[in-house]
Amino acid sequence: MDSIKDNIIFNVFEYMDNKDLQYSFRAQEYLQLLAKNFHVTIKKTSRKPEIKNAFKLFILNGKGYNITINELFNAL
Repeated sequence: MDSIKDNIIFNVFEYMDNKDLQYSFRAQEYLQLLAKNFHVTIKKTSRKPEIKNAFKLFILNGKGYNITINELFNAL
């Protein structure tokens, strides 16, 4: 599991650094894989969370993967 989370973190950092959409798409793919492993359903929302806050929430994971995966996925 750690390598999936590491790949998400790397791709989100790269996306935030240079705004290249390929990193956003890769991070979303890894998020979907992580969601599948933890039996989390990703729900797309019309509200787009701020990426830095969603990323911090994901790294700290204080609210659990069900919330943090969805927040970060929708921010990307």
